[in-house]
Amino acid sequence: MPTDLPSAIREALHADEISAQHLIHRTLREPAAGRSVRLLTAAAAAVSVILVAAAVSILLSGQPSGRGQAGGDPLAGVAGYRWRLIELIDTHGTLSAPASLPALIAFTHDGHVLGDDTVNALQGDYQPTPGGYTVRQGGGTFVGAPQGDPIRSRIIAAVDAMFFSIVPNPDQTPPALTVDVKLTGDTLTLRHGDTSLTLRRAGTQPDYFAQPPSPTPTTTG
Repeated sequence: MPTDLPSAIREALHADEISAQHLIHRTLREPAAGRSVRLLTAAAAAVSVILVAAAVSILLSGQPSGRGQAGGDPLAGVAGYRWRLIELIDTHGTLSAPASLPALIAFTHDGHVLGDDTVNALQGDYQPTPGGYTVRQGGGTFVGAPQGDPIRSRIIAAVDAMFFSIVPNPDQTPPALTVDVKLTGDTLTLRHGDTSLTLRRAGTQPDYFAQPPSPTPTTTG
């Protein structure tokens, strides 16, 4: 059984050509100073590249890519729900909608936008756009607003502004109306021109042409 280190290593590797002179060779015991500097420089450069890449990855992970924004659906999370007005901004300023005047806007998955401005029933067809949607064939029951109620009048005008535009000639077809959309959690913001509505999710909205379930089961033979 060998007792010296060179003999033990040589026996373990079955390599008789390894001698004590090879094992204590200077280049095996101590790398040259120039090589050590080159190795440290290369390692530092590699670490720098890794750190820069990690920093870029962290920054990009918190920002949606342009492709994702362009291809996203602005009504995802909006359609299929009804939304209750909680605040509006118009040319008169900001107004909190009182609970006693519940105004609603709803979106169906089959392309219809519905509304209740506290007096009139509203309806239109919507088409998604990159930042929101356009409304065509918008209209309502046009019952009008009660006299002497400025708060209700502002709510009616603001909600109606998301469905149609007033044209001077009654025979003129109103142009398509574009509404900007921003959804944050359960809060929806709709904006058209000088009017902005803030609404809160209030429930689900079935499709316009959805059929109620049959009260009796259907059997097939």
